Amino acid sequence: MDKFIRELTHDDELFEKQWPATFDQLRKLYNEYDEKNIDMSNVKVKILDALIDYAFAESSNHREPISVKFTFIDNVAKTLTDDPLPPLDEMVRILRRILDTNNLFNKWYLACIAVLHYKLKIFERLSSTKSSDLIESIFQSLEKQSFSNEQTDSATQEKWRNFLSGEMFSALLTDTNELNIEETMLVMRPAYQQLFRQVK
Repeated sequence: MDKFIRELTHDDELFEKQWPATFDQLRKLYNEYDEKNIDMSNVKVKILDALIDYAFAESSNHREPISVKFTFIDNVAKTLTDDPLPPLDEMVRILRRILDTNNLFNKWYLACIAVLHYKLKIFERLSSTKSSDLIESIFQSLEKQSFSNEQTDSATQEKWRNFLSGEMFSALLTDTNELNIEETMLVMRPAYQQLFRQVK
């Protein structure tokens, strides 16, 4: 399935035309894994890496994602949400592949991070397992970025800021899928202080 994802066309018109057949093939390939009793956690890592590779190729062409490609990302994500989930350290590695890019303010990248956040609950898993080293590695990637980028349109920058302040570091006390859980922040106070000084 990861090979199939990497080989999908980047031509928007052709992708849209082929989408019904692509959808059926994605579902068929995923179902074949179940029939072969393959280690699904490893398979899901490969699928996520392939999805990021596709997004990187798209973003290098400076294209805005068409709606059917957002549907594609969402459908791939739905195949990854059942147990077993990808290993947490691998999910962080994949997240950092995006965060370490030169031009982070990209709608493709935000869509891929949303998969890790909303579908795979990466921040909730990091906080609940008190994975300080992994959280700190994410902060190191964020600290490399400039959050004032004149080459990116203001609307995209605003979406990124909203994601960071409203999702990754949500102020809602009932939100557990975030990185600023009080207990985690107390344990990692110096790392949080350094991050907030860097990006404010």
